[in-house]
Amino acid sequence: ALGYELKIAPDAIRETLKTFEGVKRRFQNKGEIGGVLVVDDYGHHPTEIAATLQTAKALDRKRLIAVFQPHRYSRTQQLLQEFGPSLKEADEIVLTDIYAASEDPIAGITLEALADAVRSGAKKPVHLARRLDDVVSTVVSLARPGDAVITLGAGSIGTVPATVSAVSPGRISGHTS
Repeated sequence: ALGYELKIAPDAIRETLKTFEGVKRRFQNKGEIGGVLVVDDYGHHPTEIAATLQTAKALDRKRLIAVFQPHRYSRTQQLLQEFGPSLKEADEIVLTDIYAASEDPIAGITLEALADAVRSGAKKPVHLARRLDDVVSTVVSLARPGDAVITLGAGSIGTVPATVSAVSPGRISGHTS
């Protein structure tokens, strides 16, 4: 529509759209491994997270595993009680440590405090991957063929889907359920 409004030739619009891959880190399909779809999203505010997970539910996968990295101690403190309800669409929730983004830690704002708030608000299983390096092994232990895994956050979590996608399919498809 914008192309038409700017008087760009319809053929040029059509050709350009053929190669458009979408916006990076906004519900970005990172691939499928062992029957598990891996998606990455920049969502880090509860409203964004809830909207992203609602969209993910429409994928009609067996289960949805949300992997969330909170962004900033101050934001986590301000929104602590909102993260649980925002993650409730997930069947399994994996939390990794807070991405500081140059902030100093705030007393009482910890991964454990977040996990407690999420368990209370989402009423779903919560798993802790204390370090970003622990996320892949945690996801592999949970994921089964037919599931979708979505990584969420504004920090370094966006590097994880490439690592998950590199996992041997047998490590995931070996699960039974």
